[in-house]
Amino acid sequence: MVRLITLARFVPQKDHFTALQAFHYLVNELLEETVDVRYSIVGYGELEAEIRNQIKALRLGDRVSVIINPDNKWDYLKKSDIYLSTSLFEGISNSIMEAMSYSLPVVATNVGDNSFLIKDSVNGYLCEVGNYKQIAGRLKDLILNPKSRMEMGSNGYTKLSDNCSLTSFGQAYRRFIETIERAETP
Repeated sequence: MVRLITLARFVPQKDHFTALQAFHYLVNELLEETVDVRYSIVGYGELEAEIRNQIKALRLGDRVSVIINPDNKWDYLKKSDIYLSTSLFEGISNSIMEAMSYSLPVVATNVGDNSFLIKDSVNGYLCEVGNYKQIAGRLKDLILNPKSRMEMGSNGYTKLSDNCSLTSFGQAYRRFIETIERAETP
């Protein structure tokens, strides 16, 4: 079984409906029936009822779980294989960084700072906003290629460690201060 996960508030910005449309297309058009794929949507918010209704309308209830604000969200990440983010806009995504910290490859829309976190085809895939067929195709690639999935997840962990750890922030801050001090020295 391959497990997909999204951790996000249930608000319009996160575009859960494109994620569900992509998942529906993936399991009904792109994958053989024998491929067991599950999708967990973890979060809370104003669109919970609409998300549940969409799952029901697409007849995905046997493959999609909605988990409301659990205390153990880290356990869900730990048990997952691929992270999915279909946001319409972002800053720097905490949930993508959390997924990378668990060595999950990421399929995400190319918005905000996602291109800073994700190098396309290296630690995940960047997709066009709303393009559920492209998103489903990228998910299919990762689902059917466990070796690639593991390599991309590992690459994501390394990228996160190299660029977003306390050590790397500290080093960057020291370089910044040194630059200021040099500029102030006559």
